[in-house]
Amino acid sequence: MLFSPIITLLKFIPLVGALLGGIVSLATFIFSLIVGGTTACLVLGIAWLVFRPLIGASLLTVVGIGLYLIFGM
Repeated sequence: MLFSPIITLLKFIPLVGALLGGIVSLATFIFSLIVGGTTACLVLGIAWLVFRPLIGASLLTVVGIGLYLIFGM
């Protein structure tokens, strides 16, 4: 929803607008999926760390991988 005005403006470009809009839509979807999944795993990992430390630690490992994907690349 945040990037929809940009995607709409890109679609107005003749000949390549649909392609650019599709590429930007896919990129924002992948970025949102990684950020949302990382945030969800962070909350679940902290909650599970109290009751099941092994599951909590593995979820926090997923958070580390997600943070590397967000900031490391």
